[in-house]
Amino acid sequence: MIRVALIAVLSAALPWFSFAEPPAHHDIPISVPRPEYPVEARQRHLTGAGVFALHVAPSGTVTSVYVVKSTGQNVLDRAASAAFRSWRFSPGKSRVVTESITYTAKGVSY
Repeated sequence: MIRVALIAVLSAALPWFSFAEPPAHHDIPISVPRPEYPVEARQRHLTGAGVFALHVAPSGTVTSVYVVKSTGQNVLDRAASAAFRSWRFSPGKSRVVTESITYTAKGVSY
C-alpha cells in the first residue's frame, strides 16, 4: 500500500519517474565512486539505509538525485546524494535508476 502511494506521488511530482520498465543493461553503472562516511556521522555512530532515485541523462551522467526513502539521517542522505551524483552510466536514453545504500558501523554498502 505504501509503495503504491509512493509511486503515485513520485509519478505526479516527477513525470519522468517510472517503475514500469525493467532495468536495462545500460542501467548498470560504469563508474561508482565510494560514498564518504562523514566524520560527524561516524563520531555520532549514525547508521541507516535509504533508497535514492538517480535521473540519468542520455550521456550517462547523473543529473539529479531524489531521496525515495531517507536513511533517517540528513548527513547520510547528503553524503549518499553527493556520491550518486558522481556515478556514471553507459550512454543511452534518459532514465531513472533506483539505488539503495546502507551505512553501518562497518562502513557503506550498496
